[in-house]
Amino acid sequence: MSSYDTSLSADSNCHKCGKPGHKAKNCTDAKANSVNVKSSNKDIKRNDKSKDEKKTAKEAAGKCPLCKEQNTYLRLKDREEWPSD
Repeated sequence: MSSYDTSLSADSNCHKCGKPGHKAKNCTDAKANSVNVKSSNKDIKRNDKSKDEKKTAKEAAGKCPLCKEQNTYLRLKDREEWPSD
């Protein structure tokens, strides 16, 4: 490792963005600091299941007998609006 130079030389480039003048740990390029996230089939199936559960709950709750509207509450589990009876 004696050949490894930690100082910036005039011809060195950041290994994240390829631009000169800074080290990778100080890189502020948005593309260099972004992360690509792909959802798996498991996540898609979970979302479909949640939608089905929500639809079933909405049908079971029905409309409020007083205001004749669909009432909801904020479910703490997933921070989504869910039908309330």
